[in-house]
Amino acid sequence: MRAAPSQEPSKPTPSKRQFVEMGIMEHLSDLRSCIIHSVASIVLLSFVTYAYSSYFFELLTRPFRNIFGETVLIGTGPAEALTLKIYVAFFTGTLFALPYIFYQLWKFISPGLYDQEKKYVFPFILITTACFLAGIFFGYELVLPISFDFFKEEYKSIALTPQIKLSEHLSLTIKILIGFGAIFELPVISFVLARVGILTAHAMKSTWRYVIVAIFIIAGVLTPPDALSQCLMAGPMLLLYGVSILVVQLSERRTTTPTT
Repeated sequence: MRAAPSQEPSKPTPSKRQFVEMGIMEHLSDLRSCIIHSVASIVLLSFVTYAYSSYFFELLTRPFRNIFGETVLIGTGPAEALTLKIYVAFFTGTLFALPYIFYQLWKFISPGLYDQEKKYVFPFILITTACFLAGIFFGYELVLPISFDFFKEEYKSIALTPQIKLSEHLSLTIKILIGFGAIFELPVISFVLARVGILTAHAMKSTWRYVIVAIFIIAGVLTPPDALSQCLMAGPMLLLYGVSILVVQLSERRTTTPTT
């Protein structure tokens, strides 16, 4: 009686990625759809937040007033109030649209993920939104008060009474908030790039010198021209870069670990 030929048990293999099978025109079409839907959501929600612009004005000027006290924020043009209301409505509309924007981003990158990874859409939306809002909270509660206190002392040092344009104040405030919101996304961005095979922990470690220089350049662009504000942004960026390396390493281990 002949023995049946031995067969090795088949090992489960991860689902094939679809991202590499798509053509450049398909990628561009998906990207266009992502941008159109994101912009449409921002515009729609901006109409809603415009009705509450006075409330958002109060929130955005509170850190300044807590430090500068009764210093008056001034306007210098007849249409400036309307322009600033639209500006603030657009900013706050973007914040409220974040979950939908990140959903559109997920739809764009999901073809580059394995099938078993695509089910994590809601954790992705939750984590990315939470990270961005955490960065805004950090900038609002810590960086803005410290920066405004520093600026106030500089006015005192030359016995100058400040008269601050509201447009310049809002521009500075929103730029800082968006900047911190963006840098708090660094671990999530690193994880996504690692999962689609673009980024590795080895590459991040080998380029750390250049990254430090880039971080301080970015901090100098996004913050007021003083060393304190730049360090307040560069410090968290360096910390988040270290966290991102750990996140990428964990992602690589999960990828190389055989499925049982």
